[in-house]
Amino acid sequence: MDVDQGDFLSPEPSPEMIIKAEKVSKYTSSCSLINGILEIKVIDNTTNVVYIKHIDNSSPFWIEDGKFFQNNIKKLYDILTMCFNGTYQDITLASGIDWSFEIASNDMIRMKIYYEGIFGFNVSIKIPKENTEVDKLRNVIIDLKSEIELLQKKYADLNDNYNKRLTDIEKWLEIRLKPL
Repeated sequence: MDVDQGDFLSPEPSPEMIIKAEKVSKYTSSCSLINGILEIKVIDNTTNVVYIKHIDNSSPFWIEDGKFFQNNIKKLYDILTMCFNGTYQDITLASGIDWSFEIASNDMIRMKIYYEGIFGFNVSIKIPKENTEVDKLRNVIIDLKSEIELLQKKYADLNDNYNKRLTDIEKWLEIRLKPL
């Protein structure tokens, strides 16, 4: 018995069954520049964790790496905007820019910017995780536990001091009242 290979093919899906795949990026990034303060916001789309970094003229990052942006925070903002919007391919004059995110720790990601050109450079911006309400409560609990431990130690010291003084007073009274 001859079996036709066409017998094993599945039927063609109907147009209602076709689901178009969309590229899902791991991070959603944005930045804003208000009153000389650059805010970089990154959302991890898989965990919904938010990372936020504020940079101004007195920030450690800016003091160290501001020279790459001619000490003009607007230039960094413009580059980040181009990166986040995907328009950085339009940079000309034999230069190119690339960027990426990598996990630095549980509480921080690192954005790396690679600029190729006559005066190329690489910079790294550490962006900390924003504290959620749970994180804030956890920190309050940790602070309260530390305060309780400190108060318990102070109480023990005061109690020891009290007992020592009471013993001294009892000895003094015993010495003074013995002749009577």
